[in-house]
Amino acid sequence: MAILCVILFAVFFQTTEGTPIKPGATGRYCGWGRYNVVTGGLSDYEYDHYCGVHLIGKDYRACVTVAYANNYTEMGCDNDGGIFPTCDHDQDYCYYSGDTRICCCNSDHCNDCSLHPRHCFNPRSEITTTPPPTTTTTTTLPTTTTTKSLPQTTTKPPSTTCAPGGVKWQKDCYFFNGTLSAFIIAEEMCNNLGGHLSSIHDGFTNNFIARKFLSFYKLFFIKKLTENAAYYFHESTTVDLWIGGSDMISLGNWSWTDGNPFTFTEWNHGKNVTGEDCLAQSFNDGRWNAVDCFKAKPYACTVPL
Repeated sequence: MAILCVILFAVFFQTTEGTPIKPGATGRYCGWGRYNVVTGGLSDYEYDHYCGVHLIGKDYRACVTVAYANNYTEMGCDNDGGIFPTCDHDQDYCYYSGDTRICCCNSDHCNDCSLHPRHCFNPRSEITTTPPPTTTTTTTLPTTTTTKSLPQTTTKPPSTTCAPGGVKWQKDCYFFNGTLSAFIIAEEMCNNLGGHLSSIHDGFTNNFIARKFLSFYKLFFIKKLTENAAYYFHESTTVDLWIGGSDMISLGNWSWTDGNPFTFTEWNHGKNVTGEDCLAQSFNDGRWNAVDCFKAKPYACTVPL
């Protein structure tokens, strides 16, 4: 019996010494399933999708996201095959294949869109809104005794009007969108316009956004209702819209996505009573409630003039 124990110990010791295992001794666990970047919904979801043991020098495992331009992101392991490529297992990185965005990462659940929604988005929005790099050419003029007059340049004055679809209020343009979207997607769409989800710093602006959006949304809803009554029936229950406040950066400490100070509030019941992390404004009375960030809502963008 003693000899058998010694043999088993020797075999175990040789195996673990010869094939050291990376952190996470039982192997890699990744998110699995499909994530809708507009609604934040998950289908065929597994939190602990097992990718296998990763052995140094032999076989590594990585988590992968494959984001499509149809607003869906697939989650899985790099050894699942099919749409999931084999990754370089010593670094985290993303790349494009056409308008598909593929990301590889090397820690448990790092690809889980329900935990890291900022990593999962429609890749076409990033591709089509990224301006080309600006290059500057410096020309050195020869030194001569003749003075040459350089051409004069004029600076285009800043615009004082809003782009089509915008409503001017004070020094900003406001754009209202009735498409139901998760908070982070709404902020991303506002970024594409050159702004952010609206920040509010006084009662006049708070009332302006609520009143203007209510008028806009009535027309939007009637238009969509005539196009597809069954699909848009649920929009009749919508009573609020996303504005740019959240405490996702520091829980309990609210801030605006545009970086402005959070000095004015219009909380329903005088405070945040829900414990959620993203800010929605009722367009019936202008009061604020903290709401689940994955809820799909219309939204208001502010773009500086």
